[in-house]
Amino acid sequence: MQNQIEGLDSLVIGIDVGSTTVKATVVNPETKEILWSDYQRHHTKQAEKVLEFLITIGNEFSQVKQENIRVFVTGSGGGPIVEHIGAKFVQEVNAVTMAVEHLHPDVGSVIELGGQDAKIIIFKANQETGDKQALTSMNDKCASGTGATIDKCMIKVGMQNLSVLTRGNTLRHRVLLLGGPNTYLPFLQECWRKRIPATWEERGYDYPKDVPIEELIFVPDNSQYYAAYGAVMYGLHEPAGVGTYTGLEGLKEFIAHGRKAKLGENAGPPLVLVQRQSSGRYQGNVKAYRRQGEGAGSRAGDYWFRRHRIRSRCPGENAESGCKHRGNRRPHDERRSRIWRYRRDLRYRWSGYQGSLFKKWGYSQLQAVQPVLGGGR
Repeated sequence: MQNQIEGLDSLVIGIDVGSTTVKATVVNPETKEILWSDYQRHHTKQAEKVLEFLITIGNEFSQVKQENIRVFVTGSGGGPIVEHIGAKFVQEVNAVTMAVEHLHPDVGSVIELGGQDAKIIIFKANQETGDKQALTSMNDKCASGTGATIDKCMIKVGMQNLSVLTRGNTLRHRVLLLGGPNTYLPFLQECWRKRIPATWEERGYDYPKDVPIEELIFVPDNSQYYAAYGAVMYGLHEPAGVGTYTGLEGLKEFIAHGRKAKLGENAGPPLVLVQRQSSGRYQGNVKAYRRQGEGAGSRAGDYWFRRHRIRSRCPGENAESGCKHRGNRRPHDERRSRIWRYRRDLRYRWSGYQGSLFKKWGYSQLQAVQPVLGGGR
């Protein structure tokens, strides 16, 4: 390993930024051999984990100049990161397909489970040309049966959605199991080895029954890195200037300020505002919650005062004249009357609602649901 690094003057980095983990590989562009790899959970801090990986790679391969490094990123969380490090984004199904075609040209199908999606690839020969073609499908609309769900539940799944994932197609032997869940959960491998042959039997698919099932459906080495490695394989077919690494400063700026600024551009007005007096103190002894655009005497404003037990300062109080209500910790009389009127309105509305339910259900059924609906006062 050390000898391979010493004579290296260029490298290609593949990063798979998933929904729960980040995977990275460093590949020798000449031999296409993986020189370094890592797999870690990011705990919702995707950009920070990518930064950590890039720093580690920079320390490990310090002799390689920055202009001789290329980066290719894939995965559901890679899109916002690529522009800040000069990387090129690669669609993850294409990345996995390229890795499989390079490492296992003889396999017939691929099942790759991610944190919140599942990818199925079936290789078939074109009947007209005889060329090998890949039929790909990806379930990214529902996390059922994917890594995040299995990781949280830790139960054996029956893989009832196999036909849904394959879009009605039949998996062809040999079947390659990829992704973190397939790599680190042995019971999941057993489920595939039980369910897939049963489907073959149901559909009359001819597969070699004399071959051990562990060879027909198997997990290869480095199976968790296939998307990251495939991004590198894809990048090696790109022009030389594509994906040139631009360093860490852009990513650091994005982590510190970029995400907040981007969110500020797209976000709407806040639902709750905190109003301050001209003196800079909060109105009252605690924060005064108000819905935007609603005055102090509005029904919604009074509701927030009652809900959060706000003790308001008297509107007539000022630094010069003071007020007769100074020191009174209850709301001002006028404001308190509005609050009580609002509560009275709520009782009247509830009484009317009870009357409509009585006409619809009758007295006995209304009493049965009373504990669920709540009291009238």
